[in-house]
Amino acid sequence: MTIRRHRDLDALRAQAYATDPDLVRQRQARNLAMIREAVGDTFPARLRRTEETEIQEALCASDWNVKQAAHFLGMKRTTLAARMAVLGIRRPKPLAMAAGGGY
Repeated sequence: MTIRRHRDLDALRAQAYATDPDLVRQRQARNLAMIREAVGDTFPARLRRTEETEIQEALCASDWNVKQAAHFLGMKRTTLAARMAVLGIRRPKPLAMAAGGGY
């Protein structure tokens, strides 16, 4: 009889654990954090990718004119140059130079 009561109690605990909205949200948040950690998709990583994309798009739109790209982004040229250095963004080489060709 005692064993059955323990089984019933365990079943009730499991049911309460599975349906409690606060516990469900906590488990979901914990699982999402573990997944993001495993794939490297943390908030700082997403923020860095977003910043890098915005800077590269502004640079492409301005034909790699840093002063104009900085104006598009609403920042100073020196700030943009510093962010480019931190993010490792460099002007791409012309195709002829990249392929080993010359003038």
